[in-house]
Amino acid sequence: MINIIKIILPETFKTLLCDVKFLSSRKNNRKLFNYFILLFQYNLSLLFSELLDYIPYKIVNSQDYLNNQTKAHRMKRIVEYIDKNYQGKIYLSDLAKMESVTDTHISHFFTENFHITFQQYLMKLRCEKARSLLLTTNLPLIDISVTLLQRYI
Repeated sequence: MINIIKIILPETFKTLLCDVKFLSSRKNNRKLFNYFILLFQYNLSLLFSELLDYIPYKIVNSQDYLNNQTKAHRMKRIVEYIDKNYQGKIYLSDLAKMESVTDTHISHFFTENFHITFQQYLMKLRCEKARSLLLTTNLPLIDISVTLLQRYI
């Protein structure tokens, strides 16, 4: 996406860079500095306007916004819970109880929003933590396995 933007908007980027360079060299002349601040803001607004032509977006009503916020907060709580408890036994029913919904509902919610099942997410997280420990410590594989799954065993 960035490469497309650089091809489509090179003049706007160049103009903004010139404005920044010029601004940094003219801080002593307050009137000229203020003028170029306004010019910079104008060019920045042009850049955003051009970006909106190329980047898909959707204007949402207040109800959709609230629904999205609620969904985002639920996703955040789920991720925080899993990050805190991934070393032990975690069941989908634990998440369902935490969110006061059924197991089926939380399973569908998880898959729809994370685009992978709960078990796949948990396994990927554990593998990533193990990989990180392998790369950043001198611990043997057996110790890392025990560390990651200490409450699970």
